[in-house]
Amino acid sequence: MIEFAAGCSLYLDGTLTASGTAAHPIVFRPQIASAPWGQLILSASGAPAVFSNGTFVNGTALQHCVLERGGSGATAALSVAVAAYLNAVSVVGSASHGIILTSSATIQGGNFSSNTLNGIFVP
Repeated sequence: MIEFAAGCSLYLDGTLTASGTAAHPIVFRPQIASAPWGQLILSASGAPAVFSNGTFVNGTALQHCVLERGGSGATAALSVAVAAYLNAVSVVGSASHGIILTSSATIQGGNFSSNTLNGIFVP
């Protein structure tokens, strides 16, 4: 579990591979339930997701991750500017969009609920 102070964001200027499991997802949430955090930003400088015969091999990916009550003062709880792999990623209770995509991404499964704006937004 990764907890953020109110309004704080994490900007990743590189590659992130965060792999939870269905039984043990990686949870991003606010330290205080009533004080939403900002956003997780995957910048364009990260390595794009690489697949071999339809199976993820390496690169930028979030697998079995839950983003709870983010999006405070931001366009979305998760901002994706790299060709990432988002597998079973859920965004719940975002103060704005759940995910904003400014690059292509491979999305499989997931849940987008109780977000103030769209679950997934492509400008």
